[in-house]
Amino acid sequence: MCQSIFQSNVMFQQNGASQHWSSDVRRSLDKTFLQQWIGRDGHPRSPDITPLDFYLWNYVKDRSCYTYRDACDLRHIITETINSVIPFRWTKIEY
Repeated sequence: MCQSIFQSNVMFQQNGASQHWSSDVRRSLDKTFLQQWIGRDGHPRSPDITPLDFYLWNYVKDRSCYTYRDACDLRHIITETINSVIPFRWTKIEY
């Protein structure tokens, strides 16, 4: 993970992909977030669809899926896209 992007007030969230729950990833999250992250203990191939899977990542992909110069440019595009989500949409994707 890119340590430079993490700040004390950041909320890091992943979608439900099974590779995000491997032991290597969990160790990295423990180290990066000092064991202050909330995981899930369920089966890694759960059929549950998270709000991120269902709405946000498709929204971001549809609006940022074009050529970008570098990782900083991509980060900027993704940040702008997420910030463009109308506030009432956030309440609709909460669970």
